[in-house]
Amino acid sequence: MLATGNNPLDSYRLSIRISTDGFSLYIHSIADGKLLKSEHVPFGTDSATGILLEGSLRKMEMLGYNFSQVTLAADTPSTYVPLEYFRKEEMAHIYNLTFPNMKTAGKDVQYRIIPSMEVVELFSIDTRISDIVQGHYPNVQTTSFRGEMLEQAASLSKRLSTPCMHAVLAEGKMLLCSFTRGKLQFAATYDTTSDADCTYFIMAVWKSLNLDLSRDRLYLKGASEGLRTNLNRFIKNVSICE
Repeated sequence: MLATGNNPLDSYRLSIRISTDGFSLYIHSIADGKLLKSEHVPFGTDSATGILLEGSLRKMEMLGYNFSQVTLAADTPSTYVPLEYFRKEEMAHIYNLTFPNMKTAGKDVQYRIIPSMEVVELFSIDTRISDIVQGHYPNVQTTSFRGEMLEQAASLSKRLSTPCMHAVLAEGKMLLCSFTRGKLQFAATYDTTSDADCTYFIMAVWKSLNLDLSRDRLYLKGASEGLRTNLNRFIKNVSICE
């Protein structure tokens, strides 16, 4: 249920991100994209997860924001199928074949089309968590955290003629992906705790892909100015994008 208050309608976005160790909630202003409030809640016992999430959602409602957009992003393994070969009735089977050691009991396999890459992403989400969020926000858009980051990078790369790499940082993770004329060449996610970690992974992947230090471009999102400055010692064209 959306709370009412003095804030204008259709001005705020609530993002809920589910990770392996807990969940995070973010409130952004749609007008300027500014982060207004965030909260991270570690998971407790299995039985307490639903109680913790319910409590956090109620707190968000009590703040008086009217959310015109609500997204639920799962940080779970994902795989990609070319759009022309995707069949909805086969997605659970494909996902289970791709991740045979993953426990899928109590999880719902979902899909999301990424138009800029002409692929369909398959990912999973805990059905209990999904049901709780939908109980508060029936129109919630369920998505994959990794897929969201990859789509942002792909959209920008479509406009570039030279090879480029994107590093998207958020919540202790970094997505590295490389494109040539909008075509994905590489994508992987790394756990990072410092700018030194980020520099190490970026330079290792840059070298393995034989990218040019003087010509090709690196785009950073969610990175510090210090990281950009450090990487500029090795890579000539480094930009921080919004």
